[in-house]
Amino acid sequence: MTILRLTGMETQDRERLRKYRTDIINNLEAGDILDYLHEDEILSNTDCELIVSGKTRKERSRLLVDTITRRGPKAYNSFTRALNLSKYEFLNAKISSGQCSFTKCYCDELRHKYTDDYDLNCLILYLQASRELFRKDSDKAKKLISNALEIVPKTSNPQYFTTGLLSAKSRMFLSKRQFEKFQTTIDDAKMIVESEPLSYTGHAAGWLYLNDARYSAIQIGCINFQQRNSARACKLLHNKAKKSFKKSIYHFQRDVGKDGPFGFGYALCRLIILLLRCGDNGRMMDILHPSSVDIETAAKYLNLLEDYIKDMPKMLKMHLDLAKCDYYSRIKMPQSALQYATSAHKLSNDLQMLEFSEHAYNRIIKLNGLHHLSGSETKT
Repeated sequence: MTILRLTGMETQDRERLRKYRTDIINNLEAGDILDYLHEDEILSNTDCELIVSGKTRKERSRLLVDTITRRGPKAYNSFTRALNLSKYEFLNAKISSGQCSFTKCYCDELRHKYTDDYDLNCLILYLQASRELFRKDSDKAKKLISNALEIVPKTSNPQYFTTGLLSAKSRMFLSKRQFEKFQTTIDDAKMIVESEPLSYTGHAAGWLYLNDARYSAIQIGCINFQQRNSARACKLLHNKAKKSFKKSIYHFQRDVGKDGPFGFGYALCRLIILLLRCGDNGRMMDILHPSSVDIETAAKYLNLLEDYIKDMPKMLKMHLDLAKCDYYSRIKMPQSALQYATSAHKLSNDLQMLEFSEHAYNRIIKLNGLHHLSGSETKT
C-alpha cells in the first residue's frame, strides 16, 4: 500500500507546474500572491523574504515555483486559489488545461445569446456560484449570487429561484464561518419551503437542509468536551443534524432531474459521517464514539449508496471515500481506512475542493498515528 507523503506535493500537481513553468515565470509577479500563500501557511516569513529578494520579476517567480513544490500537498491548491483571487485567473485556467475558461466562456455565451431568458440566466448564475462554492472561492460566489438575486423578480417563479439562491448563499456563509448571517439566510429560505412544502421541494430544498445539517455538525466540532453539559449539547446537535440530513434526503428523492440522485448520495454520505462520529472535519476520531447500532446503520447506508448510484462522479466518490474511511476506522481496520482517506485526498485535490482536501488530510494524520500504534488490522 502506498502511503501519501505528507511533506511533498502530489506528483500530478508538480507535473502541472513543470509543464507550465515558463508561462508562470513569464506572466506572474510573485509579490502579488505571496500574502495569500502566507495566509494559508504555505510560505513562512523567511520564504517570502527569499522570494522578494529576487532582482527581477522572472527570478522572483522562479523562486516562488521552486519553493511551493516543496511545501506539501496543500500548496498547489493554495497557489491556484491565490491566482484566482488576484489578477491571474487566466493563468490558472491555462494550468488547469483550459477547463475552467471553457466552461466560463460557454456560460457567458449562453447568457449573451439569451439575454431576455431570465430563468436561464438565473439558473446559470446559480450553477456557477455553486461551482465556486465547492472550490471554496466565496468572493466569486458572492458576486454571482448577487447578480442572480437582481434578476430573480423577472423570473417566472421568483420564490423558487430565491430558495435556490438562498441555499447557495447559506453555503457561502457556512464556508466563511459567518454563522449569524448563515442562520438568518437559512431561516428565510426555510420560511419559503415550509410555507408550501409540496411546491418548493426538490434539489433547492435538499441543499438547504443539507447546509443546515452541516452547520450542526460543524458546531459539534467546536464543543469543549471538558466542560459540563458538553455531552448533552453534543447529543442535541447530533439529533438536529440527523433530522436535517433526513429532510435533505427526502427532498432530493423528490427531484426528477439529475441533481436529485447526486444530492441524495451526497446527503447520505454526510449522514454516514455524522453517524460514525469521526467529525465533519475528521478531527473527532479519538474523542467521540458511535454506538454499535449507528455503525450497523452506516454499513447499510454504504451498501445502499453503491447500489443506488451507477457511474459515480468524482465529487461524489470523494465523499463516499471519506465515509468509507470513517467506517473502516470504526471497525478497527486502520489500513483500509487510510487507503480511503488517501483516495479522498487525491480526488479533492483533483477537483480543487480545498475544504474537503483538508478534511481528508486530517484523517490521514489521525490514521497514520493509529497505524503506527497497531501492528495489523483486526479481522472481522
